[in-house]
Amino acid sequence: MSPQEPIATRQPAGLQPTRPMPAWLRHPARAGVVFLIIFIAALFGIFTRPVGFLAAVWPANAILLGMMLRWKGTSGPAGWLGAALGYVLADYLTGSPLDVSLWMTAANMAGVAVGVLLLRRLTPAQLALTRSSGVLALAGTALAVATVGAGLGCQAEAVLFGRSPVEAFGNWFGADLLNVMAILPVILTMPERLGASSAPPALPPRPERRRRPPIPRLEEVAPWRWAPAVALALSLLATVLVGGAGALTFPVPALLWCALRYRPFGTAVLVLVSALAMVLMVSAGHVHLAPADPARGHDLDPHRHHPHRAGAAHRRRGHRQPRRADGAPASCRHP
Repeated sequence: MSPQEPIATRQPAGLQPTRPMPAWLRHPARAGVVFLIIFIAALFGIFTRPVGFLAAVWPANAILLGMMLRWKGTSGPAGWLGAALGYVLADYLTGSPLDVSLWMTAANMAGVAVGVLLLRRLTPAQLALTRSSGVLALAGTALAVATVGAGLGCQAEAVLFGRSPVEAFGNWFGADLLNVMAILPVILTMPERLGASSAPPALPPRPERRRRPPIPRLEEVAPWRWAPAVALALSLLATVLVGGAGALTFPVPALLWCALRYRPFGTAVLVLVSALAMVLMVSAGHVHLAPADPARGHDLDPHRHHPHRAGAAHRRRGHRQPRRADGAPASCRHP
């Protein structure tokens, strides 16, 4: 065979070229996928708040923002529609009135929209958090997402839980800031081999990522490589044993060690696990941030400090309306 003669390529036996999905089916499929993911994430945020415990885990907003940045096809009208249905249905099925569900959904999606508009301006390297400018942009975007969501949703929370708008704003803002900063980096730094079959349009593959060797097996990893993760686990255990507000800073040195030893994705996963662990420790009462002394005005009532997820709490309250002194029900309007 001469060098100029083209070499015929053969398709391996049993493998047929995949056909692209028809256009009329592509958009409903995207809407369905986004709906299912957001619906499950919203239910997780609602049902992981036990009665009497603090809850600040609401992954739906951060997951939706990460999906729309990494998989550009989900950021179209079909993706937004699926997300809206997921939010509303999860809140409505857990006992929240329809008008409150729509209000909360609008606030959640407005915050996500701001995040998409801000982070889409970044380069792929910045989005993958391999540049310090990308980390700074992520922090600023998290502040913007939390501010917009809290500004639109605090009035609904104030009416539903009887709080002041300032307190409701603080609860919503803190919960959104925590979840975006903890969850979004995991999605943005996720390698393609753990995500979709091909790199999404928003994040083209980096050459250094393609040259990396495959993930080694557990028995091939040197034991000392687990030292930062073990130190982090021990610091979280010390947080429970020692207690107090200062104990929440114990994992910081171990997290810095993890950031020096592991790749961005591994570090992001450990940060997420640490954040969730500390939130759950505070919620379950293993770490007391303040004395429960009514005389000093320190009240650890979880309903006061509960974030902006109204569905489960509204259901547990039994839709009870406040009553006047004569026993007649007082009006409780939603603005």
